[in-house]
Amino acid sequence: MQNRRDFIKLINMAALSGMAGMYSPRLLAAAAEESLCDVARKAGLRYGSHSEIYFDYAPTPYQNLFLKHSSLYAPNLSWKLAFPQPNSNSIMWEDGNIAYANNHNIPLTGGHLLWDLSCPSWFSGVNDPESTILNYTKAINTKYGKNTYSWNVVNEAINIFNSRADCLDENRFFKKMGPGYFKVAFEAAKSVAPNILRVYNDFGVELDNANDAKKRKALLNLLDRFKKDGTPVNAVGLQSHLKLDDSQRFNEKVYRDFLTEISSRGFKILITEFDVSDLSTRRTDIAGRDGEVADLYKKFLSVALDEPAVKALITWGISDKYTWMNPKSDPSSVHKDKQLARPLPFDDDFKTKPAFNALLNALKHAPKRKYL
Repeated sequence: MQNRRDFIKLINMAALSGMAGMYSPRLLAAAAEESLCDVARKAGLRYGSHSEIYFDYAPTPYQNLFLKHSSLYAPNLSWKLAFPQPNSNSIMWEDGNIAYANNHNIPLTGGHLLWDLSCPSWFSGVNDPESTILNYTKAINTKYGKNTYSWNVVNEAINIFNSRADCLDENRFFKKMGPGYFKVAFEAAKSVAPNILRVYNDFGVELDNANDAKKRKALLNLLDRFKKDGTPVNAVGLQSHLKLDDSQRFNEKVYRDFLTEISSRGFKILITEFDVSDLSTRRTDIAGRDGEVADLYKKFLSVALDEPAVKALITWGISDKYTWMNPKSDPSSVHKDKQLARPLPFDDDFKTKPAFNALLNALKHAPKRKYL
């Protein structure tokens, strides 16, 4: 499998040597597209994506698409699957994809270290949680840290619907160690792999409504706590799974001010799981739906990428053919007219969509910043 640059070089050589007829029009068209990650890098940004399919079993056009456009791979890592017992590891579904990314020198981003939903059941019985977290972090670094850009050291630890004033979720880590578990986790990550970006990652902060406003405040307060007690957090990850019916509730100024608040505290920012669901639209024509998705891409990214503290953008997939919004995993992920979701830059035939153009233009117009 050629890497992105070799693939482009091959097509260019074929064209120059009169051999372009050997390649299908679709292949030549794909080669002509500008690479999202190359354009992103010119602005000092990284662009990457997730994959809902095992690369080795994926069609060659999909593999080429990923290799050409992605400079980061976002796997789904799980403590309870990677280490089902305290002192033993197992093969995870993601292992093959991680190896694939490593073989093509594409760094990993976003693997969750501490996340209550992926916490192994045996953790509740440990007597020394601090040592357990440290040993797990060492093991995860040994297994997956070969070529890693960032870790989501703690994921989704805010619960705005509980009774706590700080809105911290009383998860299994909290019950063992109280709020001090944040510092334990981030210090463990720093000691094990000081050069891997250490991220606190969460969702539900994009919209101009009461719940998102409460969560934004809780997140900023948590960042203030990190600074006060010296928790070594480098960056904030902001999941951004948007829906078309969010369009009127996304307020550019509110979100821009929020990003400025994070940046002013000295934290970098990653947009970690971006996509736009079109399942709520009343439109049934594909062109109309794709246009609405692209409009929300433009509206959101023009704000998000304008903040120089934003260092990376990861879409949660790259082709509609392999989105997590599918009826096999979620029966509700289907439009009322039975059409499937179209949330990503490329369609299920691996062709560009208006969302691709909106993403490409947002990257091209993003202010230049230091590449990280």
